[in-house]
Amino acid sequence: MSNWKSYKYSPKKPSGSITNSAVPILLLIVFIGFIFLAYIGITTFVKNLDKIGIKQEETAGKTRIENIQPPLLSNIPRYSKEKVIMIEGYSVEKAKITLYKNNKMIKELETRDDGDFKFENIVLDSGDNEFYATSTVNEKTSIASSKLLISVDTTSPVLTISSPEKGSEVEVNESDELITVTGTTDNNIELNINGRLASIDEDGAFSVSINVKEGKNSINAEATDQAGNKTKVEFDFTVNISKSSN
Repeated sequence: MSNWKSYKYSPKKPSGSITNSAVPILLLIVFIGFIFLAYIGITTFVKNLDKIGIKQEETAGKTRIENIQPPLLSNIPRYSKEKVIMIEGYSVEKAKITLYKNNKMIKELETRDDGDFKFENIVLDSGDNEFYATSTVNEKTSIASSKLLISVDTTSPVLTISSPEKGSEVEVNESDELITVTGTTDNNIELNINGRLASIDEDGAFSVSINVKEGKNSINAEATDQAGNKTKVEFDFTVNISKSSN
């Protein structure tokens, strides 16, 4: 038993290991490297700011040119009794305005210094006429403007007065001194009878009360459609006023 020797175990440090004292130095080196890379990146970005700004301005300029606003056409009546009309509008100054009718180009002109333009002597076809226009600046053309629809209507509205009748005699109570004028006309008509607007139902029937006097009275009726066509009816009739008994 006395031949056995006692040994004290002492672990060996692996080769290439980092001592505790070297860790702060490595961290410092990494931090300095990070600061250096950040400095280089910021410096490069600042140097290119001017170039970035120029490219942004160029891009914005191209957008402004390519996104040309379409012209604005002035409202025109939906119906016209005239076969030749004028179409006005507004766009940017010195723009070329192209006018289309039923998808066919019919006229071109250049806007004035204030951007206004005016197409004269536009001939309307029978039926519907659809108009729109485009603006062209520096060889860049806008999208189409809002469309305008107009139709030629040269037919005067129908107007018939059924009561009172022309040349008739009408009995009216002294306390009223009013009569009701009735008749028929077209839809979407403005009807004026002796200075009063008559109400018209969906079937074209109308009625309006007017003041009368003893003896000769007149009916003056005028119907006007949306195109401006007019029909007039004028005639006389006689009123007999019945006096109330005491």
